Amino acid sequence: MLPNGLKEVDHIVSMPRCRRHALLGYTLTMKSVVGNMRYDTRLEYHHADKSIQEKTAEANTIPTHLQKQRLVITAADKVLATFGPDLGHVFSPPLGLVIASRSLTAHDLVSLAWLLMHWRKAPQINKQALTDPSSSQFVSNIANRVVAGIQGGWQYSFTAETMQHSPLPNIWRDRTLRRVFELMGVYQRSSCSLPRLVVRSGC
Repeated sequence: MLPNGLKEVDHIVSMPRCRRHALLGYTLTMKSVVGNMRYDTRLEYHHADKSIQEKTAEANTIPTHLQKQRLVITAADKVLATFGPDLGHVFSPPLGLVIASRSLTAHDLVSLAWLLMHWRKAPQINKQALTDPSSSQFVSNIANRVVAGIQGGWQYSFTAETMQHSPLPNIWRDRTLRRVFELMGVYQRSSCSLPRLVVRSGC
């Protein structure tokens, strides 16, 4: 469930960074909705994590959130290509990319492709189990159990489900995107267009 505070706003504009995530592989628009979850919902999100990717997509379909989502914009002139969400190998492409769309699905499709392009370029030492935990299902599951334990007590660590994911990122097999395609398609509204891409020189 999302907090009642969302009912008080008229418009939601999301400004996610283009970055890797130690547990889920990446954190873009759809993952950012987790920041709005109530504490008990976030605990269940990490505890019953066998379908955590699908839950991420489904959280974005809650009417209170979906009906007020107006724009998603990312200044991807810097890309956190490994580890994440705060530490890791950062790329500053010579040509920066700005992604803007009314459709969170279309935005994340392009943003993830941009992220994975730079993830592949990252030094191999930055893509090992400890330097990029999502690359290892074992390490990411241990990390998720720690998160569940911190949020709900250590009994939640021992009883957390095993998170299923693809250690090698693949935009066509990504479970979050596949689920949101089923729920919303690429377009959220009939008037939506694909993301507008603006390429600019680096500063």
